[in-house]
Amino acid sequence: MTSPRLLRAPRTRRALAPVALALLAAAGACTTDEDPFAVDRGGSDLGAPEARFRLPEGAGERTDVRTAPAGPATLARELALPGRLLFDADRSATVAARLDGIVAEVLARPGQDVQRGQVLAVLHSRELARARSAYVEAAHRREFAEVTFRREERLWEKRITPEDTYLRARSDLEHAAIDLQTAGQELRALGADTSELEALGDVSRHVPDGSGGLPWEAELNRFELRTPIAGRVLAKDAVLGEAVHAEDTLFEVADLDTLWLDLSVRSSDLPSLPVGTLVEVESRALGRELVAPIEFVDPRIDSDTQTALARVVVDNAERAWYPGLFVEVRARVGAREVPVAVPLAAVHRSASSESAGPAERVFVALPDGSWEARAVRLGASDGERVEVLEGLAAGEQVAVTEGLLLKSTWLGHGGLED
Repeated sequence: MTSPRLLRAPRTRRALAPVALALLAAAGACTTDEDPFAVDRGGSDLGAPEARFRLPEGAGERTDVRTAPAGPATLARELALPGRLLFDADRSATVAARLDGIVAEVLARPGQDVQRGQVLAVLHSRELARARSAYVEAAHRREFAEVTFRREERLWEKRITPEDTYLRARSDLEHAAIDLQTAGQELRALGADTSELEALGDVSRHVPDGSGGLPWEAELNRFELRTPIAGRVLAKDAVLGEAVHAEDTLFEVADLDTLWLDLSVRSSDLPSLPVGTLVEVESRALGRELVAPIEFVDPRIDSDTQTALARVVVDNAERAWYPGLFVEVRARVGAREVPVAVPLAAVHRSASSESAGPAERVFVALPDGSWEARAVRLGASDGERVEVLEGLAAGEQVAVTEGLLLKSTWLGHGGLED
C-alpha cells in the first residue's frame, strides 16, 4: 500500500515549478539592459508605465493628432460677472425749465451734438421779467443812494450838514447795496451769469430813448435755456408754444465718450476683485470685446442679494457701445505659477468611480513614434489648463486632439482603465 506522504510530495514539486520559473524569469529580467524607451515621469510614484502602443498603419494620414508641450503656466480662477452699460452720471444732465414760462423757440433736436453753454430753447417768462425789473430798480436805487451819500459826506465834512443826515445817507446806501445783492442772487438762481448782471446793472443803459420807450424792456422776459455740459441731445420735451413749469425737464444731454459698466459681485468674491483688477468685457450681440480695469468697488453690500457694485469706466470715443446693453464680463483672479501644466483637452478621465488609483490619463508622444497612456495626478485648473502634480515632466508632448482614437487603440492593445 502506498504511503500518503509519498503521494503528496509530487504535488508539492508540481506546485513549486511555476513559481521557480517566474523567479528565474524575474532574475533574467534584472540582468537585461535598461529600457531604451523609458520616459522620465517627473518623479511620479503612481506605478509602472502603462503599455505603449502604436496607431494603426495609415491612421496618421487620415487623422490630425496634434500635440502640445507640458510646461510652466500661470493659472488663474475665472469669475463670470453680470454687467450692464449705463450713462456716465458725471457726464450727463437733465435740463429743466428752471422757471414758469412759454416755449418761444426750440433750437436743438434729439441726436444733435451740442457744446457747453449752447442755447437749446428760448422761453418767455413773466417771473424772469419781474426778477430782472427788480434788479434794475435795485441798481438804480443803489446808484442814487451812493450819489446822495457822497454829497452828504462832503457837506458833513464841511460842517454844513448835521451828522444824523450823513448817517442816514450811509444807512440808505448800505440797504440799497443789500437789496441789489439779493436781487442778483434771485437772478443767479434762475440761471443769470455775471455778464448778464453787469449789463442789467449798467444804469447808463436804462434811459428812455427818443420815442419814450425803454430799449431793454422787451428782453426782460426772454430766457435762454442752455446746456451745462457738452454732449449729445438724447431727449427733447420742449414743444413750441407750450406752457412749462420750473421743474419740467425739457432736454436730456449726455457725453457718450465714456460709459459706466456696473457689475454685480458676490460678497464672497469681493476680496478677489480690488480696484485695478482687469476684466474682459464681451458683447456677443455687437461682436465686440475690450479689457479695462475696475475703478470703483462699493463697500456696501445689498442685504437682499448679498452682492456689491463694482464699476468699470468704458472708453466709448468711437460710439461702439450703447447704454442699457447687458454684457458678459470675465475676471481672472488668484493667478499663480505652476511648473507643469497641460491643456484640459489633453486629459482623459476614467469612467470608473470605484478605482483606488488615479482616474486621469494623458497620451504622451514617445520619440519612436509610439504613444503611452500615462496616469497623472492633477491639481488646480483655470478652465483652459490644468496643473500636473505627478506623472508628467515639463517638455513632454501630450495629445490634445483625437483622444477617442488614441484611447480605443490603447484599450485594443490591452490597456486597462482604472
